[in-house]
Amino acid sequence: MSAAEDRRPEYLRPGAYIDGYRILSLLGHGSYGAVYRVERDGEQYALKLGLHREASADPEQTDRRMMKELGCLIHLSHPNILRVHAWGRWPYLRDGYCYLVVDYVDGWTLAEWLETQRPSFVQVLGLFAKLASALAYVHGRGFLHRDLSPGNILVRGADGEPFLADFNAGDYVLAEDVTDGPLPPGTHRYRDPRAVEFWSDNRMRPDARYDFQPADDQFSLAACLYDAVTDSTPTVPARQRDSPRQDLNSPMWGPPPAREVNERVPEALSALLDRLLAREPRLRPATADAMRRELEDLATQPGAVWAVPVFPPGTPSTSPGDGAVRPRGARPWKHWRVTAGAVLLAIVGVLVFVARREPVGQPDRSVAAPEARPVPEATVPGQDAGHLPSPAPPSGVALPSRPVAPTQKEAPAVKPAPAQPVPQKPDRSRPALSAEVLARCATVGVFTAALLGCPGAQVMPEREEVCPKSTRLAMEETLTASRWQGRGTVDIQQPDEDAKWGGTGRLGVFRDGEVVGRVEGPDYIGTLVYGRLKTVEKDGRLFLVGRYTRAKFPDGTEIPVCLHLGNYPLNPVAEGSKRGALLYNRVSVFEAVSIWP
Repeated sequence: MSAAEDRRPEYLRPGAYIDGYRILSLLGHGSYGAVYRVERDGEQYALKLGLHREASADPEQTDRRMMKELGCLIHLSHPNILRVHAWGRWPYLRDGYCYLVVDYVDGWTLAEWLETQRPSFVQVLGLFAKLASALAYVHGRGFLHRDLSPGNILVRGADGEPFLADFNAGDYVLAEDVTDGPLPPGTHRYRDPRAVEFWSDNRMRPDARYDFQPADDQFSLAACLYDAVTDSTPTVPARQRDSPRQDLNSPMWGPPPAREVNERVPEALSALLDRLLAREPRLRPATADAMRRELEDLATQPGAVWAVPVFPPGTPSTSPGDGAVRPRGARPWKHWRVTAGAVLLAIVGVLVFVARREPVGQPDRSVAAPEARPVPEATVPGQDAGHLPSPAPPSGVALPSRPVAPTQKEAPAVKPAPAQPVPQKPDRSRPALSAEVLARCATVGVFTAALLGCPGAQVMPEREEVCPKSTRLAMEETLTASRWQGRGTVDIQQPDEDAKWGGTGRLGVFRDGEVVGRVEGPDYIGTLVYGRLKTVEKDGRLFLVGRYTRAKFPDGTEIPVCLHLGNYPLNPVAEGSKRGALLYNRVSVFEAVSIWP
């Protein structure tokens, strides 16, 4: 490592020093900064260091944002806002990396606290009342936070005290304008509906600027509270969820009442959230301090409903309170009634299918119970709407599934099912259902039924899937949808130089499963895209389908995407392809879609 490299933030290790602060550990890093836990004079702090990425079009923009954050923090002194203790440049005073030293909070982000501690409604209300108090103080001093989200709120482990953090997008009167587009940096899910509408109307005007108001911050805090009482797994990324969460900031209509998503939410709190998230700011509490008073009033309400946990400890990710999209007014028991009906129909289909397989006059042979063997645990990752469905298990094999642990973030890749022989058409003279088969299949579990030869439920045809609105907005905020089109490498494990020059590329061998590609378009050259490939058979021919649902830019920024591989809904493969080994160009087209083909 060169002398120049060991002074770059990316290469700093525990034990290194930054202007007298000894690094203890790396707490996290993003596109333009890294945060370290440091120690000096026996005290621990958090040191935020700005990074000048080579991929950044304007490295000085990072410094300007940090100076703006410093301008906010040095004027704010509140028990629930991180204090700034020092600032400077390192290792050179004139042109080094800018850094800030703030309080170190030994605890969790708000999302982590909610998921790991499973607080009661009283605890949640008390915490948000303190956050509303801090926000009222910020607004009273003439400042705006502009990026309130569960990731920018910290909770101390020792006493549960909350803190507003990360004023990187903060603003105040006479502050330098460092915004690059119509909206300031922020988390889309927690934006005010008026901001979303402004973006929709002005996204093609880079000179347009949204007039951010204190009401926007209040809406963001209210949206965090809504998620706190309706989402049992707030740390799970969108791309790992079974279904997208309900929009909170649609300009047209609000989210469903919190009590409809989580029946444990008291009526009074659900009604307050309806007002806090109203589309019109005039229908909400006028100030953050008014919001604080209403939260404190609810926190002192008598009754056992306020003392119970928002979600019981050990709540699985498939809980009705997971924040998944549900029609307005639909109760969780209705959801389960529909599911039960589908399961019943599947069982009937299984029994009829089995009966048709029973040969005429063949005596019923009893099947000895197999020797008990440990069954490998199967972990099914949550999927965004853009993910391809997992391959079906081989005939005659079924493994019981188990809920994914809330802390689990990744799952091992699932191997594609081996090709199965095409079954012969059943003899039409075979009888309908026999009592023996009915008794045998209807009284056993899924795993035992598979061992007995009872086939699994028939797979329904895929329905049209829509790219989540939040994903489309994320792509539009980064690049217009039309510019999310270009050539690239299908799999970085099979590169081809022709990708850089617009050539057709050589043939590669592709299999079902996870894949990482690289887009070579002029606006995002070198961007990695993550997705899945799948083999589809139609009319005796094999086709390749690819869906990429996450993009990682060279500067480290990641956003969800909906990119379809190829020029056709089903990409023809080269002659000589076989299931599990499709021959397809290593270089292909990536195209943004709003509806998956």
